[in-house]
Amino acid sequence: MDVTLRLWQVVAAAAVAALAVGLMIGRYTAPKAHAGPEYFGVDVPSVGTIYLPTKAEADVFRAAYGRDAKRSEAQANVRAAVPAIEAYYADHGTYRGVTLSKLQQYDAGVKDVSIVRAGRTGYCLESAVGGATYRKSGPGGDTVSGSCR
Repeated sequence: MDVTLRLWQVVAAAAVAALAVGLMIGRYTAPKAHAGPEYFGVDVPSVGTIYLPTKAEADVFRAAYGRDAKRSEAQANVRAAVPAIEAYYADHGTYRGVTLSKLQQYDAGVKDVSIVRAGRTGYCLESAVGGATYRKSGPGGDTVSGSCR
């Protein structure tokens, strides 16, 4: 009987075998998490015991994540407004007279942005979300932390 194997079949068989061996080794040799008194575990049949953080640790994580999320949202608001204000300039030859509602005519997704200054050749936009404020002095500036004022 003549058996001809293609290279991809050999590679696939080797990969499956390596995966199976790796799973077996990892299942029985990986260190188990030890729960201290401040943690509690939840048994999940297909996974094992999952140890959850204390309320205080979860609150610290939520606070840190919330700050980062507010910063990211403020930056995103400013960045989203830039193409709209540049389109306004292209149509009018000036930034004067630009408002949030006029920017939303170019891009309905522009929100939570204040136009602090809008002159003939430049502008300053800012967005404040929670305690995070970001601004862009344009047209050539970067989006940076802080307000235009």
